[in-house]
This record gives sequence, C-alpha cells and structure tokens, in this order.
Amino acid sequence: MAIPLPRTLALATALLVCLDAQAGTVTRRMSINPYGSDIAQGSSSGPGATYGIGFSPEGSLGAIAMPDPSGGLSKFSIGFTLPDDYAPGTEIYLRVVWRSQAISCVIDLRNNNVNWARPGALNDNGALIKDATMLAPNDNRLSMETKFRFNFVPRPPFAGGDTFILGLFRSSTLDSCDGTLYIQGLAIEYQALTQNLFRDGFEAVT
Repeated sequence: MAIPLPRTLALATALLVCLDAQAGTVTRRMSINPYGSDIAQGSSSGPGATYGIGFSPEGSLGAIAMPDPSGGLSKFSIGFTLPDDYAPGTEIYLRVVWRSQAISCVIDLRNNNVNWARPGALNDNGALIKDATMLAPNDNRLSMETKFRFNFVPRPPFAGGDTFILGLFRSSTLDSCDGTLYIQGLAIEYQALTQNLFRDGFEAVT
C-alpha cells in the first residue's frame, strides 16, 4: 500500500532532521597526561599516590600508583579547559584507563571535588558519577576503562573555554582489592561541533 504524500514528506523531514543532528556533532577525546597530575597529599594522612616508573618492581605498571586504601588515603588532582569545538551544553565524561595489581575484586575510586569556572561568572561545584562498578578482572595484565559523567545540579551552561579542576581518591569503603591501582590513562570525552573541528590548534580555520 502506498504511503500518502504528506506523510511521506513528514517522515523524510524527520529523518533529515535526525541525520542533521547526528552530523552536527562528533565524539572526541582530549588526553590528560597522568604524569601531569597533582599527587600531593597536603594535610591528608596516608601513603599517598606515587608515579610508577614503568620498570621493576612495577614492570609495565607505570603512571599513577594508588596503594591499598586500607593503609591510608591516596589521591590525585587534574585540571583542563574545554576546547573551542565543544558543543555547548552537551555531556562531558572523564575516561579513566586503569589496571589492578589484585584480581577479581572491587576498586572504589571516587571523586572528591569538581570545580567549574568561567571568567566573569560565579564558580560552581559538582560531582562525577561513575558509569559502573570498577571490577578488577581475573588477570592483572588486563587494563580496564571506567567513565565518570560530570554532574552539576543545576548544570551551568558549559561552553568552550570553561575550566575545571577535579580530584579523585581511592576509598576503603567498598574497595576489596589489596593491591595497587594503576591509573594508566586519562581523557576528557565530549561532543564537538563538526563545523568547529580543529579550532584547538591542529589545523587553521578561516
């Protein structure tokens, strides 16, 4: 049976709108160097985090090393600026690539602060929401990925040029892994406007 012309046009228009919206943004990742993080303990007690050297005894387990939280607190802080191609108001995630010395257990990595700032605007504080429980696999040679969503209530109108400072720590509350946690990679995952791609300095835009 033929579809009436008005309905056909409506369906085609809806499809074009959907495709246009999808074509308008693309997911990008902005890398953050783990060795550029701040691991200072300050006034906090505990062994603190260290930078793995990538050689014996850690082997390939370099980057940020966070010991068993039963022995005390370890933490690190990072900061970044949203690039100019960021699609205003869209979701932002912190992507963490990690590896556990212990196997078949739960890692309890938590956020302790997120600060948003923009010149001329009042600062605001939020939190990071973990997308899933961090389960260490049964092979400590495997690296895993966990994402944390930036959560502000109410959420400021995020835009390119906004700055964020945030911290993560390893909590003993739900952590059942008695070995070291290694943070091997950090990145900010965001939606970029396709017409603004490469305005971060990779390519000139006229």
